[in-house]
Amino acid sequence: MTSKTGIILLIWILLTAANLFPVNYYGEIEFIVTIIKVAFMISWIGLSICLVSLQIGLINWQNRELLWGINTIQVVTNPILNKVINILSSSIVSSCFTFQSIESVGICSGEIEDIGRNLPKAIKYIVMRIVLFYLGSLVLLTLMIPSNDSRLIDNNGNGDSGSAMTSPFVIALINCGVGGTSILINIVNFVILTSMISAANSNIYFGSRCLLSMVEEGYFWPQFAKTTRNGGVPVYAILLTSAIGLIISLLSNWKSMDIFLTLLINLSATTGLLMWLFISVSYLRFRATLEYNGLPYNQLSYTSSSSLLFCLPMRQASWFSIVSIVVIILSNGVTNVWQFNWDSFASCYLTSIVVIIGVVCFSYKWNEPVLKPVAEIDIFTDHSPNAFK
Repeated sequence: MTSKTGIILLIWILLTAANLFPVNYYGEIEFIVTIIKVAFMISWIGLSICLVSLQIGLINWQNRELLWGINTIQVVTNPILNKVINILSSSIVSSCFTFQSIESVGICSGEIEDIGRNLPKAIKYIVMRIVLFYLGSLVLLTLMIPSNDSRLIDNNGNGDSGSAMTSPFVIALINCGVGGTSILINIVNFVILTSMISAANSNIYFGSRCLLSMVEEGYFWPQFAKTTRNGGVPVYAILLTSAIGLIISLLSNWKSMDIFLTLLINLSATTGLLMWLFISVSYLRFRATLEYNGLPYNQLSYTSSSSLLFCLPMRQASWFSIVSIVVIILSNGVTNVWQFNWDSFASCYLTSIVVIIGVVCFSYKWNEPVLKPVAEIDIFTDHSPNAFK
C-alpha cells in the first residue's frame, strides 16, 4: 500500500465515521473548518493586497494580449471571435464548477433548528462569502499571475500535476517574492488540504441526504432509508455515498485513469449547471402555484424581492439564469464544430443527453408529464405551519 492510498483510506474512515454520528457533530466539524478557511482567506487577501501594491501593481492587466486569457485552441482566424469561442468553451464552465454547491444550503434546511431565522441568515452569509472570498480572491489572482504562467498551463512546467506548487494561491505568492520553501507556502497548502477534506465531508452529507430523498420519493431501494434511532442518521445512504467517493479517490492513483477522471469532472460541472437550471425552473413553477392558489408571495416567511444580478426581480433573474445556463451548456463543446473529438463531445454533452433521454423515458414509464400542470402541484401536504408570516 502506497502512502497516498493509506492517507486516502485514513481520511475516508474518519469522514465516514463522522457522518455516522448525529448531524450536530457534522456541523461542529464544518464550523471549525470554516473558521480556519475564513481566517486564511482574510489573511491571504490582506497579504495579497499589500504584495500587489508594493511589487506587482497592474502589470498583468496592462498586457492586452493576456488580459482575457490565452487561447487553448485556434478555431477561427478572427482574433476577437476566436477569443470569445475559447472563453465560452472552457473558462465559463470551469468557473461554474468552482461555484457549485452553494445551493446545498437547501439540502441542510431539513435539519436546521429554527429554520425561519437561521436559513435566511445562512443564505445572506453565503452571498457575502461569494462576493468577498470567491470574487475578491479571483481578482487578486489575476493581478498576481499572468494567464500564460507555465505552472498553470504545464502543471508546474514538468508535468507533475500532483505537485504542491501547482495551486494558484501558491503560485501567486511565489510570483510576489515569497520563497517556495517558506513556512507561508506550507500553511497555504495545509489550508487547501483542509478545504478538500471539508468538501469531501460535505459531499458525503449532501449525497446521503439526496439519496434519502430519492428513497422517500420512491426512486431508490427503500433499504437505504434506514436511519439510526438516535439522531435519525441514514446509515446505508452514508455508506453507499462514501464508498463511491472512496472508489473514485483510489482510481486517481493510476495514471491510466486520468482521462476518465477528467471526463468525470466535466460531467460533474455540467450536472451542476443542470441542477441550477432545474432550481430556476422549480422556482418559477412555485411562484405560479402560489398565484394559482391565491397565496401572496410577499407573506412567505422568507422572500427575496430582487437578486444581486442587476437588481432584477427574482422571476426575471430566474429566466435570465435559465437562458444563460442553456447557452453555457451548448457552447461548452462548440469547438467540436471545427475540430470534432469524441472525448470532448462526450464530456461536454453526455450528461445533458442522458438527462433528456432519462426524463422522456421515465415520464413515459411512470405515465407522468415532464412538468405537472399548476393545478396538480401540491404545496400543502407536510407544509410547515410557519410557512407564512
